[in-house]
Amino acid sequence: MLCVDPLSYQSTKHRLEQSNARIQQIHMHGVDALQPHETIQIFSHGNGFNSHSDTNRSWSSMRLARVVFEDTSSTTHANKLDYADLIIAASQWNCDLLRSINTAPVVLIHEGVDTNVFTAPGSVRTKAPQLSSRFVVYSGGKAEFRKGQDLLIRAFAKFARDHHDALLVTNWHSPWNIRDQLLGPLLTEPLYKNAEGLPDFTRWALENGIAHDQFIDLGMFPNQLLPQVLRQVDVAVVASRAEACTSLVAKEAMACGVPVIASCHTGLVDLITEDNSYPLRTFKRVEPNEAYRGTQGWGEVDPEEIYEALCWCYDHPTEARALGLAGCQWLSTQGRTWANHAQELSDLIRNNGC
Repeated sequence: MLCVDPLSYQSTKHRLEQSNARIQQIHMHGVDALQPHETIQIFSHGNGFNSHSDTNRSWSSMRLARVVFEDTSSTTHANKLDYADLIIAASQWNCDLLRSINTAPVVLIHEGVDTNVFTAPGSVRTKAPQLSSRFVVYSGGKAEFRKGQDLLIRAFAKFARDHHDALLVTNWHSPWNIRDQLLGPLLTEPLYKNAEGLPDFTRWALENGIAHDQFIDLGMFPNQLLPQVLRQVDVAVVASRAEACTSLVAKEAMACGVPVIASCHTGLVDLITEDNSYPLRTFKRVEPNEAYRGTQGWGEVDPEEIYEALCWCYDHPTEARALGLAGCQWLSTQGRTWANHAQELSDLIRNNGC
């Protein structure tokens, strides 16, 4: 029989009733019903340090700015962050740039990955029958100049001509329209839309040298099903020209035990090492353009180095597999999970007196 202290029960019941009443007030009257000591505001900022929220509100006890940007010309808009008591960055690259232009403290909190969903399959990787004889290369991330899809297409087209069992599986669709006019500067053929008005990535790949039976476009694919795909692939490629954070695409692949070939600059320096992946280190400077006015620290990897990395993974499957598992272990030991991200944010707020 469960015994409950009546006084303790009444006290708990009273606190719950107070909380519910407070929630109802907030629902009825919005944020104006909140008291300063009850609130901590976290505003998000992207390129240009723009925010979708009104940073002029001053009724909270503490205001934090979470700033994620690739366009380094954003630093000319430092005044937009003047309201912040503290600034949160998601990579050392962004952190250093922010510290150079602000007097407010800047704290680095890395993004994570959901390791409850993205997990390695174990010691034995079993492919679907239709893929058992294929060398499967995965590429994710929305299609844009910054993500370097043109670099990968150029490299994979050469690799596929030399390896007829190679297959490129892409996850490039996004709910947001493609506005990047410089999407494929290294390719001869542009990206067109199909009859449904969606980007025709298959046509793009075929017209730029990849055979029809060596390319699969996943379409608008739900993220929660992505681990089922990643457990079928042999290697993932992240050829980004810049990453403000640490590339969720790379972390999801690593968490599934997939070896990752990735650029090693900007935010990716915080993730990619010789021990947990295959770093791409041969790159040239990216000049500012109409899409990105500031490109300090950016790098355009050499497609030939991507090709060589793919060849290494193809010729050394055991070593590549070990590298993938090392990446998975690295994420775990470094605590690169969303749970740890949330805990670091909570600790930051508590340690600053909130």
